[in-house]
Amino acid sequence: YGGGGGGGQGGQGKARFIHIIRDGRAVVSSLQRRGVKIKNVDTTDSRKMFDMWKHFSMRSYNKCNNFGKDICINLRYERLILHTEEILRKISKFLGIPFHGQMMHHERLVGKGGGKTTRKIQVSNTEKSTDDVKQAIYNNSLTAWLGRTSTASTPLVLNAKDITTLRYFGYPVSPSQLASSEAYIKALENGK
Repeated sequence: YGGGGGGGQGGQGKARFIHIIRDGRAVVSSLQRRGVKIKNVDTTDSRKMFDMWKHFSMRSYNKCNNFGKDICINLRYERLILHTEEILRKISKFLGIPFHGQMMHHERLVGKGGGKTTRKIQVSNTEKSTDDVKQAIYNNSLTAWLGRTSTASTPLVLNAKDITTLRYFGYPVSPSQLASSEAYIKALENGK
């Protein structure tokens, strides 16, 4: 969402943006579990990590809305995982490209291609989530953070603003919705 480049009206040209929002608690847990380092950020401080998630998620969400639905769409990560084909069809339509069943099995295409009509599909060897990209879509990550005892130096305790932000994006916050993976996914589905 930076300024710059692309030409055309407002600098966007034909660019399209997809902002994918993920539950901030899952983001913090995932970053800490994977040992991801962020410049000038103490990633063991769950509070600071969650506050960063709130700030950047709201900022990106609002920028996406300001661009307009022809330039940018907001999608929830959890919907992509739970309703993969439906969301991939939505993305394809947004991008103006045909949906192909192969999209449901991207893991089969990583490292392949390179012929006359397609470029080789490559993923970074330094990106922490590359292993996930090489796998079929799975939903383990949706609830891996639930009930996890944080290894962080500062555990995450939600305040009223945190809860408001999570609810704004449609994420479950009540103890009954967080009691199990099944309850969380059911609440996600009901919250759409």
